[in-house]
Amino acid sequence: MKKLIFILICLAVLGSLSCGEKEVSFQAKEESSGLFLIVQSGKYGYIDRSGKYLINPQFDIAEDFHEGLAQVESGNKRGYIDKTGKYVWNPQD
Repeated sequence: MKKLIFILICLAVLGSLSCGEKEVSFQAKEESSGLFLIVQSGKYGYIDRSGKYLINPQFDIAEDFHEGLAQVESGNKRGYIDKTGKYVWNPQD
């Protein structure tokens, strides 16, 4: 576990990963939800500790999870999602 966190912090210091033609970056800060916020090709999503995509990058803006919810924005509409990516508060202006 410590080794994984160390690797994630090192990658964050480097700024981003290059994956073919797509660039991926992420925040090394681990949330209590166990999800990490990432940015891929300008869209935000979430991965787990193993690097598996749990919520594909699809949001223009996204925040960390707090109390099981994260605020996200697509276009000019904001809403809240749960840890599965399902809207619990539908997007609104």
